[in-house]
Amino acid sequence: MIFTAHTLVGVVLGDRYSLHVFDIVTLLHTLVGSIAIYALGFSFRVPRVWLVTSALVFMVGSVATSRLQHVSQIISYGWLPVLILMLVTMSRRPTPTRAVALAILGAFWAMNANQVVFLGALLLVVVAIYSYRWTPFPKQLLLSQVIALSLASLIVLPLYASMLETIGASSRAGISVGMSTWSSLPLLVYASTFMPSLYGNLHSTVWSPNDITENYLYIGLLPPILLLVAVIAGVRWWRPAIVAWIAMLCFFVAYSVGVESPVYRFCYNHLPGFQLFRRPSDAAYLVNLLFALGLLILGKSIADRCILIERKTVWRSMMVFVIVLLSLPVLGINLGAAATPRGGMGILFDSYEGLVGRVLILFGLFGVFFRLLKRTHRFVWMVIASLGIFLTLDISIAGRFGGKFTGTYSAHEIAPGYLARDKTDERLVDAWLAEHSAPWSRVEVVGGVKALGHSSVEKWFGTQGYNPLHLENYRSTIGAFNTMAEPRRFAAAPDEVFDARYDLLGLEYVAFYAPILSEKVDNGIAKQARAYRDALALEGGSMLKTDGHYEVWKRPGKSLWLATADPKKPGKLNPAPCKLIHFGNVQVDIACRMEKASQLIIGEVYAPGWTACVNGAAVELMRYSEVFRSVKAPAGPSRIRMSYRPVPFLRWKSCPA
Repeated sequence: MIFTAHTLVGVVLGDRYSLHVFDIVTLLHTLVGSIAIYALGFSFRVPRVWLVTSALVFMVGSVATSRLQHVSQIISYGWLPVLILMLVTMSRRPTPTRAVALAILGAFWAMNANQVVFLGALLLVVVAIYSYRWTPFPKQLLLSQVIALSLASLIVLPLYASMLETIGASSRAGISVGMSTWSSLPLLVYASTFMPSLYGNLHSTVWSPNDITENYLYIGLLPPILLLVAVIAGVRWWRPAIVAWIAMLCFFVAYSVGVESPVYRFCYNHLPGFQLFRRPSDAAYLVNLLFALGLLILGKSIADRCILIERKTVWRSMMVFVIVLLSLPVLGINLGAAATPRGGMGILFDSYEGLVGRVLILFGLFGVFFRLLKRTHRFVWMVIASLGIFLTLDISIAGRFGGKFTGTYSAHEIAPGYLARDKTDERLVDAWLAEHSAPWSRVEVVGGVKALGHSSVEKWFGTQGYNPLHLENYRSTIGAFNTMAEPRRFAAAPDEVFDARYDLLGLEYVAFYAPILSEKVDNGIAKQARAYRDALALEGGSMLKTDGHYEVWKRPGKSLWLATADPKKPGKLNPAPCKLIHFGNVQVDIACRMEKASQLIIGEVYAPGWTACVNGAAVELMRYSEVFRSVKAPAGPSRIRMSYRPVPFLRWKSCPA
């Protein structure tokens, strides 16, 4: 998210940057996207009620209000309609200025590299090809598209080259299609398009109501109503725009199902680029966008025909809808089979009651329509206006308020303490770690959310954290793990508590999540955490701080974060006569005074792109134990600088004066 408005606002506001501001900036992205949706439909003379409903579906429906950690995808989702609008605008009057503007915005959008960008690019390709159907300047359009694509590619090339190099040096090759199981959306989850307040993850033990923070696919009654209105209006389904829309919708639905569908497996295993991502559920963003675009397409089709609906057609369509509605109990049976072992039947019944209530309101609206049919000839537009209001309320309100967790979740021994915890107290540990930790004095967090390796309040230095990808040399030599979800482990010595490599990393503190230290918690993480704590105590470690959430222990041993190798004793390290001058993400400055020329080792991970300078002269940056950075330091005083240059083709051996 470096190349996003969130970063820019954070830099401008500094300490005044808060989560409220963060949320507002996120909301602005979906607002901009909804305005672009409205403008796109307006340019095609789509009736206004369809425009408003489409914009609303884009902004508040489905994954538009998804989980906080998916903000990167929400940003990409918000900009996508703007790019579609710019493509359409350029097709009507291709000019170099519009091509350059599209290239700049497209490059800015693509810099936030994620799967929504990748899948969204496929959608943009379809729109770009389809735009030749209405452009009066096909040759100029082709030239403008080539200019835009070429310029955007040049802008993002350095960033993508750096990312692909890092991915090549990471553990990405060990990730298989089977690891996408957790983020695949089973078809039953699509029931949330019909039932408000329903969220079911069939891969876990939790079955809970839907709310604004856990929202995959909820978009109200839009799908059946969209189909119903189209059938009533006699839409010609074989129109190219509708066929293209249906084809893309089917593809993204099948892709979001993930490992449950051969579509995702085929794309992952055989098509270039798809193997870079492992979250098929991100296709839900495209599903919701296509529902919003579908409203524009069908609204335009109905407006073009301007037909009056006969009563028998209405009754026939309503009968079809009733048959579909009566078939929902069959879906309920399948959902019940999934909800029962998770204690979610009560929530399932509540959700079904909500569905019935919404359908009764819908039938009530149709009853009013029939009475008004005798008095007016504007039945079609009254249907559209009324359904627009209904969808507005349905999408904006249903599933957004209240809710309870299932008994299965609430009965978990950690749940009561988690739900009643005082976050202010937790910040005390963050503040303590921020004050006492440093690059040479790191903390290892065992269990709890802090094991993810970061804090939204304070900055402290750790050894591990959550990331699906790790540098392969770090993972294979030391081991990479996240103790919130898995036990602590080493690649070479699984049970070694005092591994010497952690001395080199500068590990000084170990923070245990207090609930897992209880004998009541019986799992691999908890058992290992208690054994780890006991081993620290046995070797002279002591508890320095506790607040009821975390216990911070002093680890026996000494930090060798800056060390020299003993040439007479391979593997023997001694503290280096050096001090840290500057430590940053892309630059480290060290001052040393060696008695004799020595190999200096720093407890930071070696990665492609890191270079070294000693006393202003470029030197070779070497690996120590395959994972740490190392340089040859001369006798006497020296100034050592390690710098990170991410772009492979923009690296040169030079040092600042």
